[in-house]
Amino acid sequence: MNETLDTSQLMATVNMLDDFDDALSALHALADLDKTAAEKLALEILVQQKGDVYFQASCFDVLYSTSLQRALEYMKENVRHVDVYLLGTMMSNVAEDLGIIQEHPEIKDAVIILKKSVLSRSAAEIESIRDDLDWFNQTYP
Repeated sequence: MNETLDTSQLMATVNMLDDFDDALSALHALADLDKTAAEKLALEILVQQKGDVYFQASCFDVLYSTSLQRALEYMKENVRHVDVYLLGTMMSNVAEDLGIIQEHPEIKDAVIILKKSVLSRSAAEIESIRDDLDWFNQTYP
């Protein structure tokens, strides 16, 4: 990815979705240049379920890193029906943030929501995110 691309070019690259790797690289570059634009675009991708689940999970990572509040709102509104892979990504992000839970007590709400969400998943779904789930449960027993 050419690092001299401007915000509008990066947004266009992400929106084209011709190549998920290029789109994700552009989204990361956009996050470095304009966090608000990256947040908005990542959220749009998630809400509109653009791309495959792996691309969406990476977009959630970007959203979580650019706007914890927006990521938590998305999680609360959508955790019950997202693909299990995206659920695992959510768990990983929240588990990683144990160290900032005092400054961001809203993470505790996310922990509760994620724990409840797992209860409605099938055994096969749970097994497919076993590593994420184990780390999450070890972090938040």
